[in-house]
Amino acid sequence: MSSLTIRPIYLGLIFISFAQGDVTKERNKRAKISVIDVRCRRSPGFEIERYDLGGKMCLMWSNNTKNFTDAKAECKAQGARLGVFKGAEKMKILFRQRDWWKRNIWIGLDDLVTEGTLVWHDGTILPRSEYYPLYFNS
Repeated sequence: MSSLTIRPIYLGLIFISFAQGDVTKERNKRAKISVIDVRCRRSPGFEIERYDLGGKMCLMWSNNTKNFTDAKAECKAQGARLGVFKGAEKMKILFRQRDWWKRNIWIGLDDLVTEGTLVWHDGTILPRSEYYPLYFNS
């Protein structure tokens, strides 16, 4: 069995909540700061990652090496989930990080139910036409 070094990705935006007053909302509107920006900045270890077309995601890049199950459990413990990177623009975030870290990255995609059918953790199936240039190793 080969040993892979894995870098789990934490997508924490969905589950983060905090009270935000009307004054803060108005200030953010004037400064063009979104609720995503505020929530992400107030969550230790998380950062905004931007992609084409003005999109952004709130992510945490962990330095811990984990297997898939442990990475998923650690995400859940932090109120996050493994990242779901649908579309070429979001995939570019992964490629930048992969090239920077020179390691594999766990994302919220698996074929645990049916071998060869890749399912995002939100339940949608990754079409085979979108596999390239990704490499999946069972």
